[in-house]
Amino acid sequence: MRAFLLVVTAAAVALLVSQLARRPFRSAEALPAGTQNLEQPGPLRIRVGGRERMVQLDALLRYGATAENILCRPQDGTTPDDWRRVACGGKAEQDEDDAQSRGDAAMLEAASILRQAEKRPLAERERLVRDANGFVLLALRSDAFETRPVPPVHVYEDLADQSDDGRLHDIASELWLVTAAFCPDGERQCRLSNLRQSGRSLVNAGRWFNDTVRLRLAAERLREVLREQGNDIDPDERFSLANDIGNAFSYASAFAPAGERLPLIDQAIAAYEAELAQAEAKAPSFDSGRLWQNVGAAYFDRGAISNSKKDFERGIAFYEKSLPLFDRSRFRQSWARAKSNLGAARSRMALAENDLALHDAALRDQEDSIAAFEEGQEKLDADYGRYRLAKSLDAKARSADALARQLGDGEEGRRADLEKTARLCRAEALKLLERAGEAFRRSGSRDYLAWVERLTTEIRSATPGP
Repeated sequence: MRAFLLVVTAAAVALLVSQLARRPFRSAEALPAGTQNLEQPGPLRIRVGGRERMVQLDALLRYGATAENILCRPQDGTTPDDWRRVACGGKAEQDEDDAQSRGDAAMLEAASILRQAEKRPLAERERLVRDANGFVLLALRSDAFETRPVPPVHVYEDLADQSDDGRLHDIASELWLVTAAFCPDGERQCRLSNLRQSGRSLVNAGRWFNDTVRLRLAAERLREVLREQGNDIDPDERFSLANDIGNAFSYASAFAPAGERLPLIDQAIAAYEAELAQAEAKAPSFDSGRLWQNVGAAYFDRGAISNSKKDFERGIAFYEKSLPLFDRSRFRQSWARAKSNLGAARSRMALAENDLALHDAALRDQEDSIAAFEEGQEKLDADYGRYRLAKSLDAKARSADALARQLGDGEEGRRADLEKTARLCRAEALKLLERAGEAFRRSGSRDYLAWVERLTTEIRSATPGP
């Protein structure tokens, strides 16, 4: 399942991240011959517009970059295309008016290689990415640029999303900083725009690696952008930046040790709430809806840490307020996720209060969410929704059990009704888990499958035998 547009509750965040593969950085010994790798790489010194600038490419070099003598050696039986020929110091077989500089050609060749990698099996991508990294290094070292170079950052990000590879998000974050360093002097907006993109890429890397250090650094970069923009920014853009900052702290809280979680979630809430007054004053929009949804999720996560009913109630109130801003006909996927989040929050609150009516509202939310995902053919999201619906059914069963135990003598009829409710909820939950488990097994979603199997075991152990 792709990353939710909205911040979800802590449990959903943990599940989302557990789905992402966790691969460590390669060591120098693991890299093939002809690959550059530095344990402690220093900055590259680049001449741009008559002034020397320094850029740091630690993540790119940790991944590995094919050396220039390997990239540019003659290839048997093949003719290099113009970009590769020019990048390697030759001349293009094209009109002089269309000729590229050596640096530009190397950047274009890097982008072309990354696009090839998107079409190859995972096992074949590592070498291609190292080749692309090599051409990026070659580009930066080859020219005294009069204008800033254009690293193929978007292509790295596309490949990172497709491959679920946090190392590529790390590289993209660095290359956005490189692009920012090469903005012409005095062009503040150019620098801030690239700094923001760097922060966003670093959030993705931090989520992938479950790394609070990256996430804190991403939040600080984004805060710097917000501070320097001041009031010279569209309100919706402020809401979006506040969302990005809060999201970074929310994810950091999900991955931090228990004793460090509350301060981080409080920073997330502060980032969201700083923009609430403007969001209230402005005509409702999709971005302000995301803001309300995210602050609701943060309060709900806070309640999970503090065990405070007040935090849970605040979370549900913000969820309910945000939902009308996601027009189902235009933002069906966001609406479905908001509905699922609201259902999960209501279910948790209903369990704390043993409130069967609130449980039923939570079940309706989850059913509506599944229907919307199925409408869009988002099968994995729909199956994850079935898992969430099963959790809500199990929660209702536990509340029914608790209420039955509280009844005194002479209330056998009510007790029998509650026990029947619990049995029916658990039976329906097991059916949903079986269906979701089969889908996760077919798709190879091992982490989701483990969650389904764990909940199945818990429900069966709570179900009375014959």
